[in-house]
Amino acid sequence: MPAPHSLIGRILGGYVVQSQIGAGGMGIVYRAHDERLGRTVAIKILPKKFRADETLRMRFLREGRTAARIDHPHVVRILSAGEEDDIPFLVMEFVDGGSLQRVIEKRHKLALGTALRILRQLAEGLAAAHRVGVLHRDVKPANVLFTREGEPRLVDFGLAREEVSDVQLSQTGMVMGTPHYMAPEQALGERTIDARR
Repeated sequence: MPAPHSLIGRILGGYVVQSQIGAGGMGIVYRAHDERLGRTVAIKILPKKFRADETLRMRFLREGRTAARIDHPHVVRILSAGEEDDIPFLVMEFVDGGSLQRVIEKRHKLALGTALRILRQLAEGLAAAHRVGVLHRDVKPANVLFTREGEPRLVDFGLAREEVSDVQLSQTGMVMGTPHYMAPEQALGERTIDARR
């Protein structure tokens, strides 16, 4: 039996939580087993300290709805979302080849051809997001994961914004994202960030 504070071993929406594989500001990511289909998935859970804040709960679940609209091989697929026992969660494809951040830290640089291939594939994924009106707003090496075959997947749409939205879930004037990787207009806090078709 897992410790009371641990989610390891818990079943959420038919997914058995197995081990923690990552954590960020707005989510903890676990490896999980899909009992129905017998496959490994990743399950992102809103940390306990944020669950009482309805705005943060809405923002977290909106991430799943937003990312699920994007259908592209270089964007991680959202498989399911839900809440169980007051725990909001997102289920996505499991991508286990490491992050671009880890590759850069290990190798310090990429061969030009490799870098261009990754850049092109991610640009195609971002273009697919833009076509459905989704702006990622936090593209950085840590948010690029690789499959075992070396194919990149853009992840973490937690700061994404829909170009046309009737719900304001970000604080007005608050700059969101990772400073070293922001577009200049985003760093300045401008509300006119767009996909630049």
